[in-house]
Amino acid sequence: MPFLGWHRDAAGVVTALSDREAATAAVRSGAGLTWIHFPSMDAADVALMEGGFRFHALAVEDCVSPLYQPPKVDDYTDYLFIVLHGIDYEGSGESVQTEELNVFLGRTWVVSATLAPMALIDEIAASVEDHGLAASADVMAYTLIDALTDGFLPAVERMAEVADLIEDEALANPNPAVLEHLIRLKRSIILLTRVVRPQRELINGMSRGAHSLLGGGANEMFFSDVADHLDRIEHLAEGLRERADHTVTTYHSALSIRQNETMRVLAIVSSIFLPLTLLVGIYGMNFDYMPELGWRYSHFVVLGVIVVVVGIGMWLLFGQLVTGWGRDRIGHLVSFSVAPRLVSDRMREAERLRNRLLEATRLRREPPAK
Repeated sequence: MPFLGWHRDAAGVVTALSDREAATAAVRSGAGLTWIHFPSMDAADVALMEGGFRFHALAVEDCVSPLYQPPKVDDYTDYLFIVLHGIDYEGSGESVQTEELNVFLGRTWVVSATLAPMALIDEIAASVEDHGLAASADVMAYTLIDALTDGFLPAVERMAEVADLIEDEALANPNPAVLEHLIRLKRSIILLTRVVRPQRELINGMSRGAHSLLGGGANEMFFSDVADHLDRIEHLAEGLRERADHTVTTYHSALSIRQNETMRVLAIVSSIFLPLTLLVGIYGMNFDYMPELGWRYSHFVVLGVIVVVVGIGMWLLFGQLVTGWGRDRIGHLVSFSVAPRLVSDRMREAERLRNRLLEATRLRREPPAK
């Protein structure tokens, strides 16, 4: 995929860089400001980075490697090589996915590269024609890093919504599908934390003047603001992890309650029909002499006894529904609503105490009358 590039000269004129020779000349010139972005890397881009821009082979190798690279900053004296991660909204579906952004930061240029197009960076590139480039190379790098950081928040908010849905479903209908979604949520939280935590520490170091190419002074405050955002995102991710752990406990508790209810129903059925089994078992024995077998009404009597036994069992087991045994007798006590009159009385009482305290304080400060 062709690269995107712009150069701003000393007069402030922004020119698009359309060929590799112009891009190489702009980077090597050391004048103005140049930003070059590679939406996807190929062999020609690797050759341009190593031969044209003279980047270290190890840094270029990290740009094209599909393996996970932890967030880091490598100082090559003349430039910094920064590895960061953001949310891959095109790849995120059933679980959250991240994508890598590689940034080379020099004194008068910024070169960024991704393995696949990144929507957040593409939006910044699309706005260059209207808004121009940043004031300096370190501010341009901050713009990319800040956009990458802001992209975390929508994903975290969506994860919080999914956590709410899973919690409700785990309590109302615990089933293996809920557990599967819960595991995906926890996997996404772990992936997010694995990226955000080292990235926050990295940006914290950048905000403390660890690298001279960042300009220092007021520009470091920009990176401090990014570190604060990452700190907030990390706290939100930790809260989601705790909610996920709590939901696992809720799921198992709800599943146990449902299983206990099933066993309770089976025990009720068994308790009702166990006496009937005893009764029909007696008359199922093959004795030669059973006087009631010759009685004309014995069959109806046995049926009547069965009905009575079933009725007594049903009353003993389900009579609480009629008599109120086991009902919620404290429902009217656990409401957290407070009568408005009580609130008004308490507020007036607090107002009186406060005025009395203020009056006493005023009298102590005033000198006694002569």
